[in-house]
Amino acid sequence: MMGQIQEIFPESFDLYYPQWQTLLKSLTLAPDDPVDHIYGLIEGDQLIGAVSNLGPIIKQVAIPKAHQGGHVFNQLISFIMNQLAAEDVFHYFVYTTPSHQNAFEHLGFDTIAQTDDLVFLEKGFHGFKYYLEQLKTKLRDQPTAAIVMNANPFTLGHLQLIQRAAQENPQVLILLVSAQRSLFTFDERLALVTQGTAHLDNVVIAPTDYYLVSNGTFPTYFLKERAPLQVAEKQARLDAAVFTQYSTVLPITKRYVGTEPTSAVTEIYNRIMAEAFKDKFPLVIQPRQTLQSQVISASKVRQAIQTNDLALIQAITPLTTYQFIVAHLTELQQRKEF
Repeated sequence: MMGQIQEIFPESFDLYYPQWQTLLKSLTLAPDDPVDHIYGLIEGDQLIGAVSNLGPIIKQVAIPKAHQGGHVFNQLISFIMNQLAAEDVFHYFVYTTPSHQNAFEHLGFDTIAQTDDLVFLEKGFHGFKYYLEQLKTKLRDQPTAAIVMNANPFTLGHLQLIQRAAQENPQVLILLVSAQRSLFTFDERLALVTQGTAHLDNVVIAPTDYYLVSNGTFPTYFLKERAPLQVAEKQARLDAAVFTQYSTVLPITKRYVGTEPTSAVTEIYNRIMAEAFKDKFPLVIQPRQTLQSQVISASKVRQAIQTNDLALIQAITPLTTYQFIVAHLTELQQRKEF
């Protein structure tokens, strides 16, 4: 008997939503990860498999052990790929457990990185290797310090970290988080970082695309204090595994990060990176810049936007960031904070 696939809605009146939550938890997947759509394969009145997507990312592939290794996997993945194709999406990413790795590889997916708990794969014409080769063309063949940042928005703390890296290294690569889960859009963040570092002639800025600190590899990063820390640790390991692939193609010799006393997720991320990179290149940890004994952070800027505290914003951001915020204050206050 072949089941039927239907969309599951995260609302109390949906009969299958509680079954879906139970299924994901039984497979150590996180039902509170953000998704656009949830699809379930229903047989009789039982949920025998599910798959979700967030944009081009296929995630939460969940199949009970009794139904693994059969038609359920192929039926779910064929369905979700057809759904994405109908939206003109033909480059897919998969964030799932290692138990599904071989099955996805048989469907033509390539593994980008894996850990004991998670695997990240993709399928598309221009993939991770192409992305890295394109990124390589932007860099000189010199020892390079890498910094991955969200810059939501760009602060004096970010600038201090970049300036230190620029002084200590021939070249600095800023990998700006592409995921659109911030108060400031990617284009706005890119413009602010570009303007704020215009005086540094050895800095190159590039997007992370779907590969680092993304909705695919590290969704709990964007939840911060709301993130389940055990889940965040597993995702941080996967993200660190992805970054090690960068150093196999690019001349990366150091990675710089800042401390974050107010974020347990960032502290976990820094610890995991130190472990992952210890035999490859040093992780340089910069204490956060302070103002009157208070740590300068992008979250403080976002809070100050909501309270109209322009004096604080001016004190902890570069002039270009401050001017942008003043010019767009009302619009920023009306945006949804993720």
